Amino acid sequence: MGLTIFNQFKTANGRKPSLIPFGDRLQMGFLLFILLVPLSFLMNAVQAEVVRNDQSDDMKELNLPLYEWQNDLSHAKNVNQPIVVIIHGAAQQAGSVDVIARRLALCGYLVVAPDLRGDGRWRTIFAGRETSGGAFGDFTRSCQDLQTLLNLLRRKHAHSEIFCMGESAGAAVVLSAVSQSGKNIKGVILLAAGCEPHLHSPGSMGPGFYGKLLNVAKPVDMTNYITRYSSDDERVGQEMVTDPLSKNSLSALELLGTLNFINKAPEFASQMPKAVPVLVMQGQLDQIVEPSSANKVFSALKTSDKTYLLLPESGHILIGTAYLKDSVFEPIQRWLSAHSAFRRIH
Repeated sequence: MGLTIFNQFKTANGRKPSLIPFGDRLQMGFLLFILLVPLSFLMNAVQAEVVRNDQSDDMKELNLPLYEWQNDLSHAKNVNQPIVVIIHGAAQQAGSVDVIARRLALCGYLVVAPDLRGDGRWRTIFAGRETSGGAFGDFTRSCQDLQTLLNLLRRKHAHSEIFCMGESAGAAVVLSAVSQSGKNIKGVILLAAGCEPHLHSPGSMGPGFYGKLLNVAKPVDMTNYITRYSSDDERVGQEMVTDPLSKNSLSALELLGTLNFINKAPEFASQMPKAVPVLVMQGQLDQIVEPSSANKVFSALKTSDKTYLLLPESGHILIGTAYLKDSVFEPIQRWLSAHSAFRRIH
C-alpha cells in the first residue's frame, strides 16, 4: 500500500515512477508503511470507543432505571447487533457491571442493565415507586420488569439476538423471567447461581449481629459481612460498601426474602425452555452461597446445550465489580461468540 501511494504521489508531481530507482521506491514505501501502521491503530481505537447512557430512551419509555452501553460506530454499521441484558446481584446496583459491559460493548454488543427493585436508582430518583412487599416482593416485580424489558427489546430490535446474564439473586431473576418469557432468547449465562446460603459461625459476624436481627423489620449494618465474604478479592468488598448506590443495611425480613427467592432457582430452571442454551459459572471459593448448590440449578435445566464451569480461584462476585478477572470474562466471551450467529457471520 505504501509503494502504491508513493507512486501516485510521484505521478501527481509530474515524475514517472519507472524513472525512480527501485531501491528508492522500496525504501519510501517502507517508510510510508511505518507511518500508516500507527494511524491504523489510532483509527481502531476511535472505533472502539464505548459510551454509557444513563438516561436512555428505553429507560424513559419503560419508566425503569437502567443503563446502556454500546460502541456507537459499531452500532451504526450493525443495526442488528446482538444484545446482552445483565441483572446484578442483591444489594448491588446495575452500574456495578460497568467493566464487563464496556468489554462486551467493545466486542460489538449492545449491553443493557436495569436496577433490581429496591436497589440502585430505585432508592434515589425512583424513590417511592418501589414495591412495599419486602425483598421477595421486590424480586417478583424485578422478574416482571425484566419480561417487560425483553418485550421492548424484541420490538425495537426485531432481528437482534438477545442474551440474558444474571449474577447471584440476579441469576434467579433471569431464570424466572426467561422461563415465563423465553421467546427468541438466544442464550442465558448464570453466575454464582447457588441456591443455598453458605453458613458462618455467629462469632465471625461480630458482637451482637444475630441479636440485632431479632428486630426483623429493622435494617442491620452488613458492611462487615460484605467486606469479608462477598469475594476472594478484598477490593471487591470495599468497592461494594463504598458505592453510594449499593445497599449496606438489610433487615432480617429482607435477608429471609432473598434466601427464599434464590432457593426457588432450581424450580425456575426446570421451567426454562429446552431450546435455550445455558452457561453456569460458579466460584469454588464462594462464601455467600454453597458452591455445590449451583449443581442443583444446573441439573434442573432441561436443555441439552448446557455447560457448567467451576472457577477454582474465585468467590461470589464475578461480574459485578471493576476488578473483573480474565478467567471470568474470557469464557463468557467465547460462549457468547459460539452461540451467536451474528458474531460468526460478522
